[in-house]
Amino acid sequence: MVRRITFTALMALSLLATRAYADLPTYGPDGTSARAVSATEIDLVWNPVIANPSVTGYKIERESPLGGGFTTIVINTNSAAGSYNDTGLSPNTIYSYRVTAINSDGAGLSSANPFFATTLSTAAYVPPPDAPAGITLTPADAFTVNISWVAPAGTITSYNINRNVAGGLTPLATGIAGTSYTDTNLSPGGTYGYQIIAVNSAGTGTPSPTVYVTMPTIPSAPGNVTAVAADSQAMVTWTPAYSAGGGVTGYVVSGTPNGSASVGSGTLSAVLTGLTNGTLYLFSVAATNIAGTGPAALSNSVRPATSTPATSPSSPPVFTPTIPTLPPISTGAPAPIFHFSTALSVGSRDAAVTALQNYLIAKKFYAGPVTGYFGALTRKAVQIYQTAHAIQPVGNVGPLTRAYLNANQ
Repeated sequence: MVRRITFTALMALSLLATRAYADLPTYGPDGTSARAVSATEIDLVWNPVIANPSVTGYKIERESPLGGGFTTIVINTNSAAGSYNDTGLSPNTIYSYRVTAINSDGAGLSSANPFFATTLSTAAYVPPPDAPAGITLTPADAFTVNISWVAPAGTITSYNINRNVAGGLTPLATGIAGTSYTDTNLSPGGTYGYQIIAVNSAGTGTPSPTVYVTMPTIPSAPGNVTAVAADSQAMVTWTPAYSAGGGVTGYVVSGTPNGSASVGSGTLSAVLTGLTNGTLYLFSVAATNIAGTGPAALSNSVRPATSTPATSPSSPPVFTPTIPTLPPISTGAPAPIFHFSTALSVGSRDAAVTALQNYLIAKKFYAGPVTGYFGALTRKAVQIYQTAHAIQPVGNVGPLTRAYLNANQ
């Protein structure tokens, strides 16, 4: 009798042959270790088991006291990872563990030798550190920033720093012993973020918030650099420079062929002395900050010369302006005395400005037209007058300047 084997039967035999190589995990996890990380937690680690079908989880058994018998604490971790953190334990207690691999066919062999650890005592427990606070970023120049922070409570063994450049934090430095660090080789005008992480015996702590700094750039050139000559000296004025980062810390004034001065960021004028009368001078002004010195702006050229100083009610002048030749003043009846009682500055337009212009013409400080409008020419004449009378040459008519005007009519 001939027996026929159907296609279905052949398929079943083929599957049985294939399954001959698939079975329960054939060995227990190895490379096992247990480490107490606190008074109530032990972390378990082992080498993942290779099996066919693949391992889908592990059974965890625990014994305490030793010799008291194992109890299953996790039926299935449902994870192929070779680790488990056992929590909620008693301080200063020995715990022993066994681990068994599980796949779709069931549980295999347990780890060959139980492994154990003792939880820390309550007094020995050290929590991970808190985040550092008070992070300060101070640029030292256009390429360097000094980083400092305040240590969190507890014993800190070191610090790690992450840096953010155009998105994404990456490690910058590890194992820093102190509470400061200097980052170098940065780009002027670039923006950088820094995150500080404290480390102790329990591990790394909570990262600090990311703090950002924009590196300084050199200032722009000052504007409207103007020079006015006098006897052996010249006064140079300008408008402020600008810097996107770092601000302005001061100005450097240089004369050609000689003369120089340095002033603070809040000063927009300088008097250069020791110049040679009759020599043509050109002046440049450049702003400075921690990033360096910016481009210089040039003034008009002037030629210092000897002249008769204007009279001062109290002391000799420290600045003698060069006065242009003026047409003769009319010889009619003397102009009535005008009492200056209000502040005058650029933009003022009234009878007081007219009287001021007439006064400065009479005293040979002003050669412009009498318009009744306080403009740039009037301001420059007021600055020359103020300098001649040892008044700060701000160009505005304030209380001290009004007192000199009223006293010398």
